[in-house]
Amino acid sequence: MELASRIVLFVSLGAAVGAMAWAQDCSPARGLSEEERRLGWIALSGQGAKPLWTGGVGSARPDAAWKFEGACLHLADPGRGGSLYSAESFADFDLEFEWRISRGGNSGLKYACVVGLIHPDYYKYLFKPVALTLGLSLVLLLALGWAILSGRGVLGGKWGRRAGWAVAGLLLLWCGLQAATLIRGYRHAKTHPPGLEYQVTDDESNEDALSLATHRSAALYDLLAPAAGPGAKPDEFHRSRVLVQGNHVEHWLDGRKVLEYTLGSPELRHAIAGSKFSGLPVMAEKQSGLLELQNHGNEVWFRNLRIRRLP
Repeated sequence: MELASRIVLFVSLGAAVGAMAWAQDCSPARGLSEEERRLGWIALSGQGAKPLWTGGVGSARPDAAWKFEGACLHLADPGRGGSLYSAESFADFDLEFEWRISRGGNSGLKYACVVGLIHPDYYKYLFKPVALTLGLSLVLLLALGWAILSGRGVLGGKWGRRAGWAVAGLLLLWCGLQAATLIRGYRHAKTHPPGLEYQVTDDESNEDALSLATHRSAALYDLLAPAAGPGAKPDEFHRSRVLVQGNHVEHWLDGRKVLEYTLGSPELRHAIAGSKFSGLPVMAEKQSGLLELQNHGNEVWFRNLRIRRLP
């Protein structure tokens, strides 16, 4: 057999083995047993779970980005949509899921996403810079209008006034665009509330995860670090659990309880006060909220998600 033919055969066999492994990874959801249903478990993955997810409060589900593949919810094309939000809110619950992150990737599962709260990133990265630009533009527009009407300097002649009004028109258009950006950003922020995040990441090569312990897998992102351990590798599935009962919260990873904390505790309030969520101290308190599967721009799979409400 010629070398080229052998190479083609080798690649084909590799692709077939890869496809078989992939089918096993996201094989059809097994469904819930009668006993599991009796205990109150709700399946959040699988084709039948589509109505349980939205694209945010009052927003359509981003099906161009997220694919329901067997037992998996697969963020296949991050550039074509946002995060997934649960259609219902949960207060006390036991949530189990498996996940797989692409190499170098970053994602998360958020809970207690309270409708009506605005993520602080909106004010930091959109509202403040755009509002400053808009304010300066309005000042320039007013100054230009005054100069045109008073006929000062180069704006005193016929052509000077015409040029001035043309520039004023462009400034007015610019102000309108900036105002529209603020409005769109605010609407987006209102429909995508922030929450407490179980971090999902590649602990081996993601720069964010390597920078801080509170950014590693199973951390309460940016707030509380998980117990030391091997971390999570990319391109393989990991088992996770989030338990919220009363004010008690637990994070589990691959069969180990790696973090527990108390809602409303001085520790959590202090952590929030020193984080980017400092403007939202209410996040430290017990609240009912939505779940979010985060689109952070990297391919990720969530498999066999299930949840049950606790008394």
